[in-house]
Amino acid sequence: MKDHKSLLQAIARLKDQKMVFLLAGTQVDAGNPALSGLQDDRVYLLGERDDIADLMTVADCLVNSSWSEAFPNVLGEAMACGLPAIATDVGESAAVLGETGLVVPPRDPEALAKALVQMKDMPQEQRIDMGKRARQRVIGAFSLSKVASDYLALYQDILDVDSQR
Repeated sequence: MKDHKSLLQAIARLKDQKMVFLLAGTQVDAGNPALSGLQDDRVYLLGERDDIADLMTVADCLVNSSWSEAFPNVLGEAMACGLPAIATDVGESAAVLGETGLVVPPRDPEALAKALVQMKDMPQEQRIDMGKRARQRVIGAFSLSKVASDYLALYQDILDVDSQR
């Protein structure tokens, strides 16, 4: 579901771009036959990591290339780190990012490649501002206290409707 294949196909379209890509996650390593032959020397397959927040602090953006997601936690984590993101338009990804990231169709390496170049060519100040806005958004809309408050309001509305019957 993470669709590393489309991401690697997008990267392959960017041979003339000076970019480095760090891919991390379970089975995202050289031992995964699904990834063999698709990477180039700008792609580092890091495997499963426990220092993702550290990686996010040195990255220019996060890319979530999934073809299916519900609520991708990695987007919220990147946003909390002030990291702008590129995500495919699956599940709640577009709603999570709002105007604080770039959204492309799933399984579309060409669109993903264009978004990667757009993010790379964006002035650093604009990328930093996008990351700051992303952090503000995730805190304002998806913090634990906000989500708990929203659930409490929903439950109260349900109870109010039931009591009126």
